[in-house]
Amino acid sequence: KKWKSDFLIHVSEKSDPYFNLALEEALLKNSLEGIIVKPIILLYKNDSSVILGKNQSLWEEANTGYCRENNIQIARRLSGGGTVYHDPGNINFCFITDRKFSHVSNFSAFNSPIIDFLRSLNIHSEMNKRMDIVINGKKISGNAQNIKGDKMISHATLLYDADLNNVSESLHHKFDYVNSKAIKSHRSEVTNITDHLKSPLSTEAFQKKLFKHLQKHFSAKDFDISEAIKKEVDSLMKSKYLKKEWVFGNSPKTEIGFKLFGKTHGSISLEKGII
Repeated sequence: KKWKSDFLIHVSEKSDPYFNLALEEALLKNSLEGIIVKPIILLYKNDSSVILGKNQSLWEEANTGYCRENNIQIARRLSGGGTVYHDPGNINFCFITDRKFSHVSNFSAFNSPIIDFLRSLNIHSEMNKRMDIVINGKKISGNAQNIKGDKMISHATLLYDADLNNVSESLHHKFDYVNSKAIKSHRSEVTNITDHLKSPLSTEAFQKKLFKHLQKHFSAKDFDISEAIKKEVDSLMKSKYLKKEWVFGNSPKTEIGFKLFGKTHGSISLEKGII
């Protein structure tokens, strides 16, 4: 179905996960304040990173040692949902629209144009019961939403040519056990879109085709980020997204168990990221 409103569309010039998470929030804020009056589509790719849902426990969701050893950054986003892995082979798409009851927790309105695009490349994909986009039952896209006032963000990953070993290793903790009341991620078998193409296509070429498809589908006009919004992004990065209080401290109380020696076990409790 076509949307009634024309959209604005932008591809982020940066691959810093903290910048792009802050950019999403800054665009949402400007939409709420009526500075930006049209709905927005944002495309971006991040450097290797693990992105936590707002209310998740870092130690339950990520292998922090593996991330540290492999220069995988850890960040936390504005929306809930599960933890995801980003890298330059993963394309993220974000819709900032009016809040509509029919679109809250219903991702079909946002996923359908992506599925149509994949079908134009002779790739059969569909949504499963969890509203993930899958190819032959394997996940290529997970979704999350955040609602503020009469506006909402709906954003998702799109695994194109990501490092699937990093996906597996970075999203599994190595403790004996971890207990918390945090929202848990649902782990699924994943696949890359590129493995299902009949002809090779670079990540950049794929993203350009996706951009053109969304631009046509939503009658979207390309727009540049204003200096005022860039200042807001910089401020949000410094005051929130880069802060350990946000990334670590937002984790709910968590108990971690581990073996000390023989049959002896130990545990530590963390609250707001502090032992």
